[in-house]
Amino acid sequence: MHPNFDSLMNYLISRDDITKITVFTNGVLIKKHISTLCDNKVRLLINVNSPSDVGMGNYIATKDAIRLLVEEYNKRNKITIGLNIYDNIDYSFFIKMADKYGFQKVRLSIVVPAVGKEKRGLDHFKRLKFKVLDIAKALLIRDIRFKFDCNLPVHCIWEKNELEDMRLMGLCGEGRDLIPLGYNFCSPVIDILPDLTAIRCFGLSDITKVAINEFSTINELIKYYINKFDTKIARIPIDNKCLGCNLFP
Repeated sequence: MHPNFDSLMNYLISRDDITKITVFTNGVLIKKHISTLCDNKVRLLINVNSPSDVGMGNYIATKDAIRLLVEEYNKRNKITIGLNIYDNIDYSFFIKMADKYGFQKVRLSIVVPAVGKEKRGLDHFKRLKFKVLDIAKALLIRDIRFKFDCNLPVHCIWEKNELEDMRLMGLCGEGRDLIPLGYNFCSPVIDILPDLTAIRCFGLSDITKVAINEFSTINELIKYYINKFDTKIARIPIDNKCLGCNLFP
């Protein structure tokens, strides 16, 4: 939507020290910028939303853009499509799209509980776990693997028999691949704002901002947030039951 989007992208593309540019998009305006977005340095993460949420017109625009990139520009390997998981979502459109265009891997993201409007995080995950499981099964039977974004479904939301069934079906993995059952935590995802201040990530954007000119490198900025926030937050349990868990740091 930015009026200088193509100019900004072309500047990044022209830089020899930049080898990969990832654009996060809902796909609606891809056709408008197709020549820029098809450069070999560019990768696209396309969040595909339900027609009932974004309207049939926007959904069709996204679907047409994905078809164009895959069938006419041969960019399947430069695209990842993503799905937000929430209560009552009809995910069938996403499964059909991933299958139709031959995506071997997709991204899943469990929606973030809204402060003051949701129960505790664990209750939120427990409420959505069967939706996550249904989506995981629908993808794997089509030989489509998946990777989670932030908000990983934690080990303790599953009952023992559910864990056994998931392992037998090959639905479990390490890190963010498949349904993670190990020890996982996120790292800072630095966002630099227009005023040249940096935030640790979108989720903590109201907590802290620092001027980027106080740091000599991006790694120095990442270490700052790890030391100031991550190591401290990781020791705060969201439930007293966490204190007795061998996965709690």
